[in-house]
Amino acid sequence: MGKDFKTNTVKYVDRAVVFENRGRQIKICYEVLTMIERHLQRSKIDCEAGGVLLVRENVSNNNLILEFATEPMPGDKRSRNRFYRKDKGHVDFYKVIYECNQGVYAYVGEWHTHPEAVPSYSILDFNNWKKIGKESGNNSRQIHLIAGYDALRLWEFSYFEKNVMELVTIFWDEVVFNEKV
Repeated sequence: MGKDFKTNTVKYVDRAVVFENRGRQIKICYEVLTMIERHLQRSKIDCEAGGVLLVRENVSNNNLILEFATEPMPGDKRSRNRFYRKDKGHVDFYKVIYECNQGVYAYVGEWHTHPEAVPSYSILDFNNWKKIGKESGNNSRQIHLIAGYDALRLWEFSYFEKNVMELVTIFWDEVVFNEKV
């Protein structure tokens, strides 16, 4: 497996993935990683899956902790090469987390799977990110995650600049699952 993709330094802390981007650390919690890993498209009949990503920001240093994500829900539209988040349960989940935690958590973007080893975003993904950016109003920058069966990638999308920047590529075989810490 050729791992010649542009990547930031990735650390593994308490089974979470931590990487640095523009002077801040971004942590993806173990529970989010395991949930996404369960939905990988490993067989030819697996449909795309996806949901929303919720983060908590440390106001003292701007570090982000990606702590919650939703799973596919019954009202979503899924096929081999498409995921449409249609179920209002995703928004309802966000509202509950937000309200129960005094507004500490924020919607930061979306995640979905691709039926490829190391995912790349498509023009459909880019157009969807533009739509999300427009609807988000004051959230001009989002983080989007696409999970392939060998690796996952995160991108930052800037709505006002219509710019996409890759943040990190993380290979699944480097993530520690089901081990006691």
